[in-house]
Amino acid sequence: MHTNFDQTHLNKYVISNILGYDILSTDKFVCYFRANSSLEEICMNLKKKLDLKHLRVTVAKTYINDCAITTGSGGDLIGEIDADCFLSGDFKYHQALEAKENGLTLIDIGHFESEKFFGECLMQYLNNFPLKVIMSNSKNPFEYK
Repeated sequence: MHTNFDQTHLNKYVISNILGYDILSTDKFVCYFRANSSLEEICMNLKKKLDLKHLRVTVAKTYINDCAITTGSGGDLIGEIDADCFLSGDFKYHQALEAKENGLTLIDIGHFESEKFFGECLMQYLNNFPLKVIMSNSKNPFEYK
């Protein structure tokens, strides 16, 4: 359910409800939105909205028109992205090299950090049913020192 929910709901929820952008289109596990901002402005917005102190970034472009996002781990989708910038988690070293060589800026927002809104998003739909649900959020296994 979790992976299917990412594809059908969570990507859209993070773009619209958390980051505050309008969705341009969706394609399987990738959602696109227009940023029309400097990379610096996008990074500042992400850090604020996702409550992050640091981002891992591979810079290919410093002005970003269109962005793509895949919550969770989207590194294997790099070759399919048709945007200036791709946001996801768990990018590997060689994926970052590939992206930079192909003019795609990457912003690693973290796997946990991109999916921590799963319960919040799911709750909107569960409230439509006469169910009693107890939901607990996962905890990030990583510590940042």
